[in-house]
Amino acid sequence: MRKFVSLIACAVLLAGCGGTASSSVAGNTYSFTSCTEDGKDVSDLYRAMFDDLSFTFNADGTAVESVTWTADYAAAIGVTDPVEIEGTYTESGSTVTVLFEDEEEGDLTMEFTAEGDTLTSEEDGVVTVYTLKEAE
Repeated sequence: MRKFVSLIACAVLLAGCGGTASSSVAGNTYSFTSCTEDGKDVSDLYRAMFDDLSFTFNADGTAVESVTWTADYAAAIGVTDPVEIEGTYTESGSTVTVLFEDEEEGDLTMEFTAEGDTLTSEEDGVVTVYTLKEAE
């Protein structure tokens, strides 16, 4: 299971991550919007893999990364069920830090910059943006 979690986390790191303003992310969900790698738009690559890629930040300090695969990608990797990975988060100014703990494969930390309705992450030239999801 940890290797699977690492695969998802790796995909998210490759995609980067979005950001919100100085207001708290607590109680909000942010969905994948776009991704660039070394300035080149690779958003369609992620859309080919994920029907949904989002982060939910609960008021109690927990965070959930939700992944729903596209049918084609799910068939290719042999996993059809949506995945939810639970972690914790902290906020300091406009920085949101998410920690996913795993005893078997090691911890994974992701850092986002929050600005307005977006969360943005940058990792090794990959910038991923997530946008605040409207309440349903």
